[in-house]
Amino acid sequence: MRKYLMTLAAVLCCAMTTAMFTACSSDKDDDDKPINEPTYVAAVMDSRFTVSADMLNKFDLFVEYYDENGKVQKEQLTQTEWKKSVKANLPAKLGARLKAQLKSGIETEGVRFDITYGHYYKCYAVSSKGFTGLGATSEENMSGGVIGSEVYDWVKKIGDDMVSYLYSFDSEGTPTVASW
Repeated sequence: MRKYLMTLAAVLCCAMTTAMFTACSSDKDDDDKPINEPTYVAAVMDSRFTVSADMLNKFDLFVEYYDENGKVQKEQLTQTEWKKSVKANLPAKLGARLKAQLKSGIETEGVRFDITYGHYYKCYAVSSKGFTGLGATSEENMSGGVIGSEVYDWVKKIGDDMVSYLYSFDSEGTPTVASW
């Protein structure tokens, strides 16, 4: 009986080993992606910045953003809202940032500076058939103020990077946070 059990155990062990090696075939008959999963070809970044009229009057405000060719563009804000949608082929880097400089000739002594601004962005991958994939969304509003010469410290500390966001999309449309 013991000989019979040992033979049975050996046969089962061989069968399991054979099954294990045949299940792990290196042949790639199937694609890595499920049949219904779209192939992403581009990335989109929708951006919006808002600022108070006081900021527009007392500061030179600029937006830097990545265009569809991966180049950084710079635009001056001339209204209290700035919007842009950029679509770039994968792989892509997309993002925007808001910068402020105190306008020359602005009186600071005893003046209150209303520091109110906000941002919204949405970025995502898109397929050739219009399917959207992974991405990120953010919306935030900041409000406060500084008085007199404190505005110089605020500009020095925050002005070059009031709001910034940047994402790198790989060739499959997966976004990762990047830095300027």
